[in-house]
Amino acid sequence: MLKDIKLVEEFKISTLINALIVAYTDRFYKRLATWWVDTPEAERPAKLTAQMNAFSMAYEQLDQAYLLSSKSALTERIKEKDQRRDDLLTSLREIITIKLRIGTAEEKEAALLIKDIDARYAVKQRDRYEEEGLKLAQMCSDLIGSMKNTKALQAIGAKELVQEMQTVNTECRELVTLRNSERSQQDKGQMQAARDRMVEEYRLTVLLLNALALTDADEQRYEPLVRELNEDIRYYRKVVLQKKEGNDDEDPEPDQQQA
Repeated sequence: MLKDIKLVEEFKISTLINALIVAYTDRFYKRLATWWVDTPEAERPAKLTAQMNAFSMAYEQLDQAYLLSSKSALTERIKEKDQRRDDLLTSLREIITIKLRIGTAEEKEAALLIKDIDARYAVKQRDRYEEEGLKLAQMCSDLIGSMKNTKALQAIGAKELVQEMQTVNTECRELVTLRNSERSQQDKGQMQAARDRMVEEYRLTVLLLNALALTDADEQRYEPLVRELNEDIRYYRKVVLQKKEGNDDEDPEPDQQQA
């Protein structure tokens, strides 16, 4: 009579986006490692020890590749430039507000003109780098490219501020373009290689776990681990993959389950 043994369910992690495959395999390994620590040393299969080491190395490669694809040496420089252009835009809007409130008639007229231009482009400082950069570039070009608008800037004492904002914005946009190019040329290949290795090590680990569960003399030895792993798999299928799959900021981990 065949034993009714629970096995790790099939789950194609190759279908997961980068953030989710990193999170899922991290969770998988932590489950396995916890079970390993709780298992008496004499009962730990040597084959599983070797496979866990292989899995761990594959995960380290995947995690490192993901970090490289998510970050860049240019990121901090981009953040600095973005913060500076945001500060300058805030200062311009503050000047407009002050001049409209207590300025001379000429200053109020100039401030109202600049305010209308600002409202037309509706630059939002929380927009994505590319979107904010494009709107700000168009706005600065409009402000500085017209003699009428330039005179209005001079009237409220903001010409040099806008010129600096245009320069900083151009530098920020160039850095973003460079970073995007850098990622597309270098990081994609590294990430794909790491994904491929992780997918294979995951497949081998699951195969080995299921084989051990079927052949072990103690039918209950692997049952708690298999149950937890299957809970995670079902969670990813039913919850995570039905949410915003493209949102890398989503927390993909399930709540802690009691064994």
